[in-house]
Formats: sequence, structure tokens, C-alpha cells
Amino acid sequence: MTDKVLYQQDGHIVTITLNDPAKRNPISEADMVEGLVGAIEQLNADTSVRVAILTGAGSAFSSGGDLTKMRDDFGPRAEKPHLTPRYYKYGIQMIPMAFEKLDVPIICAVNGPAIGAGLDLTCMCDMRIAAESAKFAESFVKVGIVPGDGGAWLLPRVVGFSKACEMAFTGDMLDAKEALACGLVSRVVPDADLMDAAKALAQRIAVNPPHAVRMAKRLLMEGRHTRLDTLLEEPGATQLYLMFSDGTSGRESYGAGRYLYIPLPRDGRVRVDFNRAYNPPCAFTAFATCPLPPPQNQLSLRIDAGELAYEHRAAAAHAPTAAH
Repeated sequence: MTDKVLYQQDGHIVTITLNDPAKRNPISEADMVEGLVGAIEQLNADTSVRVAILTGAGSAFSSGGDLTKMRDDFGPRAEKPHLTPRYYKYGIQMIPMAFEKLDVPIICAVNGPAIGAGLDLTCMCDMRIAAESAKFAESFVKVGIVPGDGGAWLLPRVVGFSKACEMAFTGDMLDAKEALACGLVSRVVPDADLMDAAKALAQRIAVNPPHAVRMAKRLLMEGRHTRLDTLLEEPGATQLYLMFSDGTSGRESYGAGRYLYIPLPRDGRVRVDFNRAYNPPCAFTAFATCPLPPPQNQLSLRIDAGELAYEHRAAAAHAPTAAH
């Protein structure tokens, strides 16, 4: 990570700050790309982090591309135009790819203008809160280029196709109220209250079981381009894990002593492997193999008094069995 991106953790919440205020936080050059991608990868790897906030230092969120540097580089790059896709792939396009892999919810606190790639960066975040001074523009056409950072994919998914077309074809600037009206941001607050508002939202997210929140985000992201029947298979495969993966928070949320009914796979076999400590402490491992044909293909699981019990819901011949 570079000094162009600041990474500060407070409990379960991380604040990432674009830190080049003199240039209004452009994100097109190598040091900012490296810093931002490194921060996102660090977020994903740290299981103590439950939510993040992205903001900018100074009066702007991000000016997008560093136009001065881009002009300086134009001559040398024009000599090797075949390398242009490579400049993008191993440059600014690394940022949306890193965000696409991010399981931690991230709030964008837009503290000022977000222009071009800066606007697209806000769209890479899950939620956006704007200061009253914030402004937004998909302004690439104004300088004779097109979004090279995924903006054409991101913006329509935030504001809808028609509004995205209007913004991309005109390059017009939106103020914070207009951004709120089209759904680009979910809230507008006075400049002085921006970080407090972002942190308050982050706290509301951070109190929930972290594995469930991360998986909920993954489902929402997959839902953007996955068929419904395909998406419906994933919760069935992960719900059991979620019930017991967050220690006491997961157990208390569901309620000790209740049964959880899950469908068995088509081959009628399931393996349950828990190695978790609860309060009161009770570590256990359980294995269950249930070769039952439909309709006798449901398994119920219960955690109670430190013991995992399982039974076949529709199989009277199989009495409940305990394993610990």
C-alpha cells in the first residue's frame, strides 16, 4: 500500500481515504491503483473487519483520471498503440476487479466532486452517502474518451439504463440532490455530518453476524447476473454453515434448542462437520450419513446444551441420534 491511500481500522470498521488532495485524488496512476487495490485485498483477508468506508481527503472525492499525466503520456503511448489495452488491464481496471471480489460491505462517503472514474469508483461501492457539496459526472465524452474502468457496466446497475445513458452521452454534472433523486446516493447530509452519518450506518451493519453479512453481499452481487433458479441453490448450501459459524451470535440469533430443517442432496448423503466453541464452551464434531430416497430426504439438526442432535424428519424407523 502507498501513502496515496490511508487505511485506518477502528474496531470492526475500516476507513479508507484517497490521499492526494493537491490533485483532487485522481485514481488513474500506478501509486493510487496499487494503494487502493492493496487496501481492498487487505479488507477481504482480515476477518475482523465487518464493514468499510471509502472517502477522499480534501475538498474532492476523486477527479477520476489525472488528465495532466495522461497528456504527458500520450506521445510515448501513441508510439505503441497496441499496448493500450495492457495499460488499462494492469492499471485502472485492476480497481473494479478488486472490488468485484470484495465480500466486506463498503460505504462510499462522497465528500465532494466525483468526476469520471471518480464517479465510477463510487458505483463500485455498495452504498453511497453524499455531502451537500458533492457533485457527480460521467464526463468521459467531454474529453473525447469512453469509460475504461467499468463505468458502462457499473452505472446502469446503480441508476438504471436510461439515466446512465443520459449521464454518459451528455457528461452533465449532477448535484447531490439530483444524485439522490435518481438513486445514485441513498442520503445527502451536511458536509460536517458526512463521516458521522457513514460511521453510524457502518455500526448498524457491524453489529450483525459477519459471515451472514458477507454472504448476503455475495448473493446480492451474484444476483446481478445469475439466473434465479441458480441463485436459489446457494442459500440452501450455506444456511446450515451460517447458523453455527458466528459463535454465540449465530446460535443466539437462531435460538438454542430449535430444529433447522434442510433438504439433503440428491444422493441423500450429508456430512456435518462442526468444530466451534460456544458459550458455555462445548466443542464438538458431528458426522451424519443419511442414504434415504425422496420423500424421506430431510434432515433436522439441533444444537442444545452443547450437543448436536439430528434426525430424519420423515423416517419413523430412524430415532433421533446424538453425536458429539
